[in-house]
Amino acid sequence: MTDAPKNDATPETPASTETAPVAADAPDVYSKEELADLSRALGQVVLGAGMSEQSGAFGLMREIVAAMQASAVFVGESTNPLLKQIVSDADPSSMDDPDKDKDASPESAQQTVEDGIAAARRTYEFLLAKGHADDADAWAQLLLTAANAAVQATKTGSFLGFGGEKVTASEQAYIQRLADTLGYQKAT
Repeated sequence: MTDAPKNDATPETPASTETAPVAADAPDVYSKEELADLSRALGQVVLGAGMSEQSGAFGLMREIVAAMQASAVFVGESTNPLLKQIVSDADPSSMDDPDKDKDASPESAQQTVEDGIAAARRTYEFLLAKGHADDADAWAQLLLTAANAAVQATKTGSFLGFGGEKVTASEQAYIQRLADTLGYQKAT
């Protein structure tokens, strides 16, 4: 596989709200439950990225917002029907509450990281098993784009915005594990 493209989109970039056209005779490839599971998995991957380094409640929310903005831009620019369908058919009531992990202990933070990797593996393998390699590849690129945006959204160890690390070793390790899980080689 090739390296996933880096998404350098700014928060001001508007995301397209149009959905990909689907032929009237085309069957729905994915059920509502499968789409909800993919949406939840995206959230788990992003939360895992955010929890790979403790950045506090405000930092975690910034990371989640950055990941969702990058995801919206990526999906808006994508031609993949699955990604468009996930966005257009998403049910907000099926999403996990990100605030529940804001004060997580190191043990639960590590579990959140592991859950993110497991969700990526499970959903990627599901798409491959279903025989949709193009969907699996687009999905992997979306997950990597969202996770990269999350880890780049805040600095750790800074004081009033001065100093600190943009991406810490633990965040780099999470991205590398995610890339390995999805079969991507991350360029150093």
